Amino acid sequence: MDLMMVDMADFGSVKAFAEEYRSKGFPIHGLINNAGIFLVKPEQTPDGFEITTKTNHFGPVLLTLLLLDVVKKSAPSRLIWVGSPAEAFGSPDWSDLKGAKDTKSDMNMYGRTKLFNIMSSTEFNRRLQGTGVESFSCHPGVAKTDLYAPGKMDKDKLSSKVIDTTQKFAGQSQERGALSLLMTATEPSLTGKGGSNWGPNTLNMSNTTERGTSSDEPWDEAACARLLNETVKILEETTGDKLPVP
Repeated sequence: MDLMMVDMADFGSVKAFAEEYRSKGFPIHGLINNAGIFLVKPEQTPDGFEITTKTNHFGPVLLTLLLLDVVKKSAPSRLIWVGSPAEAFGSPDWSDLKGAKDTKSDMNMYGRTKLFNIMSSTEFNRRLQGTGVESFSCHPGVAKTDLYAPGKMDKDKLSSKVIDTTQKFAGQSQERGALSLLMTATEPSLTGKGGSNWGPNTLNMSNTTERGTSSDEPWDEAACARLLNETVKILEETTGDKLPVP
């Protein structure tokens, strides 16, 4: 087993990770885009991104594109995008996908990134038809993790306190929370069902259930295509690289 580190808020780190991984010659049968931050202190990165947006959306899309040829060569394989019911709080701001104008890094911004994760999943699945690669979105429900640890959530936010209290008293184990991720990455019966969304209901039950979304955008082909196209344009402008877009 090889352990490799990557900072999803640093495009240079993402590119270095992808290059190192490719050099090892390993296949990728399952790429799980799970890294993300939640209700952190407001921050704008030096290259003009709101930190939650860069970490949760732009970083994973860049990594996926840089490793996509490996994923395709490893087919049958899957892309897994970890969303959240918090997508209900988000909506695209087409005039500011980078979140450059955001000064809060609040639940609405987090919800937007989770909406983008689900939209990315459905769009990648559409574009990868016939390649042996399928894309799924899922969410773990409320699980007892260290989200509230020092240096993570902004403890001045009321929403942070509410989430921390909820997970302490109503959260499931981390192992149970991982079920939807593991299932979408490995369950044979899901073959041919790419583009679907999975996870527990609001009562944290039935982790392996197919579910819809509160937002319409994940099922709007034009909106999903626009999101990926505009995301790639921003990534290429920021990195100076031409990306291999499916």
